[in-house]
Amino acid sequence: TEIAPKPIKAMQGEKEKEDADKTIVKTPDSIGVYADLIAPVFKEKCTRCHDDEIQRCGLNMAHPEGLHEGGDHGEVIAGSAAESELFRRVTLLPDHSKYKPLKGTPMTFQEIKLMEWWLERGASFEANLKDQEVPKDIKFVLLEEYGVDLSEKSYYEKVKVAIAPETAIQAMKDAGFK
Repeated sequence: TEIAPKPIKAMQGEKEKEDADKTIVKTPDSIGVYADLIAPVFKEKCTRCHDDEIQRCGLNMAHPEGLHEGGDHGEVIAGSAAESELFRRVTLLPDHSKYKPLKGTPMTFQEIKLMEWWLERGASFEANLKDQEVPKDIKFVLLEEYGVDLSEKSYYEKVKVAIAPETAIQAMKDAGFK
């Protein structure tokens, strides 16, 4: 399972420390795009310099109101990813003076793709994943990084069945079933 996708590794009981923090145990119907996917990335990568206490360049990324207000350089989540100062800064070359984050771990390719998708969909702070059109590349990111599978399921994959009592399982084994 060394090269297996993260959800398969998780089913096998293997967990890396960083994966444990990203795995979302909610059903896709209850996953908030901003609350469960975008805000945790901002909290991990951005709020050390842009929160309620420290607001470098006048930007507070700790909550939606701060993102709406923007900073000294204007809006950060304007209309689309191409117009977003936030997106521009995280996709600059790392040696550029305006590249973000200045300190700590940069955003991963998957985190940047999710943020780009969120921005392109209007940067809603209330939208749930079930209400969004999710392209294949984002579905892959959600499955690989968060263990969220948006593929269509057949009835037997969706049905919830109570665990059989051990006595019933033993009776079936005794009757020759495997």
